Amino acid sequence: MLKKLPLIFNNNLVPKKVKYLVYIILLFFSFQIQSQTTIISPTGDGGFETGTTFALNGWTTNNPAQTGRNQWVCNTGATTGFSGARSAYVTNNATGIPPHAYSVGTTRASHFYRNVTVPGGETNIILSFSWIGQGESTFDRLRIWLVPTTYNPVYGTEITTTGTAPTGRIQVGLANYSLQGLWTNVSFNLPTSYAGTTFRLVFEW
Repeated sequence: MLKKLPLIFNNNLVPKKVKYLVYIILLFFSFQIQSQTTIISPTGDGGFETGTTFALNGWTTNNPAQTGRNQWVCNTGATTGFSGARSAYVTNNATGIPPHAYSVGTTRASHFYRNVTVPGGETNIILSFSWIGQGESTFDRLRIWLVPTTYNPVYGTEITTTGTAPTGRIQVGLANYSLQGLWTNVSFNLPTSYAGTTFRLVFEW
């Protein structure tokens, strides 16, 4: 279960601060044995509460070495309504200490990701998350990808769709998560072809 995994973006492309926050739950159900498998725990492996960096929480980023670039940070300072202590968000402040900042005019794709193994025989794989966020619809957006473990997202380059599940690069959910001023929940099924496989789950801003 990828549960309550928080995700924040901040942007100042408009006069007010713009923040994205997401709680994510990934559920693997097997109705044959009436059980639920926890894959990623919000308070353990895969959550943001146990470590002060992405790496300590089992995630990888492709953040640039340059300072002042918009990039993913794992730290405190979530939008009101978040119940945890730590979250992930985009900022040009690499230390991640609020207030969050954002460099306008240096928009580049940034990613954080981890490998996920789905037990064989799972017939109902559900990804569910609650999120809030605003910004410019054509620039400030969240996208979710399932890609092969051999694929490494590149900073500054948006992922493109190729092939089919479970071996291709597949975007799931909405085309873009953006322009959402109130908390909302989204839930959708992942293709059952991912059962018994290991894939890379990527969050792209």
